Parts: sequence; structure tokens; C-alpha cells
Amino acid sequence: MWDAGLILAAALVAQPQAATLESCEFVDERWVCRYRLPDIQLLSEPPDAPVTLPVPLPSAPTTSTDPGVLSESESELVARCAEARWISLCFPSQRVEARRLRDEARAYEAARQRVGELISQGQCQAATAHALSGGYLALARESQGFCRTQ
Repeated sequence: MWDAGLILAAALVAQPQAATLESCEFVDERWVCRYRLPDIQLLSEPPDAPVTLPVPLPSAPTTSTDPGVLSESESELVARCAEARWISLCFPSQRVEARRLRDEARAYEAARQRVGELISQGQCQAATAHALSGGYLALARESQGFCRTQ
């Protein structure tokens, strides 16, 4: 066991910027080694290297924040736990959350279908009003944008 400690100590001594071994002794059935840490130089001024600014990454397309529009992880939870049998690997809280998300998604799809029907009948104001009455702001924006292009 102490051979591993000495090998580690020897490896640390071989590295120039690592701590140096000062002493080792066997105390209470274990080895205790003392090391000397290298001097640390604190910078009082920033280095002369040029400052590089981070390059902005292209932003991901904005996702809808409407209730009922599920993220990928929420969709996986619904698929795994909404209709889960007693033997499935879902906690009761996950089952409740999955069923709530499933119901929200079904309500959103129903509202989306109704908005599509109203737009197809040329009733753009009614479509927007229907989307807003359900609290689906992104769907209302989408229907208004579609109606403007017609």
C-alpha cells in the first residue's frame, strides 16, 4: 500500500511545477506525507495578449411557449408515462405530470385544428380570437401572419 504512495510522490517530484515532497512518515497505521507547494505568481495586470471577444452563435429558432406545445423531453415523458401500466418504470408524480401534459397537448391540437378551419373559411378574425381565447399567443400570431399573406 505504501509503495503506491511513494510512486505517486516520486511522480509529483518529477514534475517541475508540481508540489515537492518534503517528508513522509508512518502515523496511526497510514502514511502521512508533507509537500511544498510551488510559489504562485499573481498577475497585477492583465497579460499583453489581445482580447478576443466571443463569437455569437446563431440562435436556435424560437420555440412556442404556448401551453400544449411539448418539448422533446416532455413528449418522451408523455409517451413513456401517460398511459403507463402498473409495471412501467414511472413514478406516480411522473404519471400525473405526463397525463397533464397529454391533456394540454390534446387541447392545443384541437384549438389548432379549429383555427385552421376558421382560416380556411376566410374568418381570420375569428381564428385569431379563438387562439387568444385558449391562451395560445404564438398560434394567434401565426394565424395573423398567415391571414396577412392572403
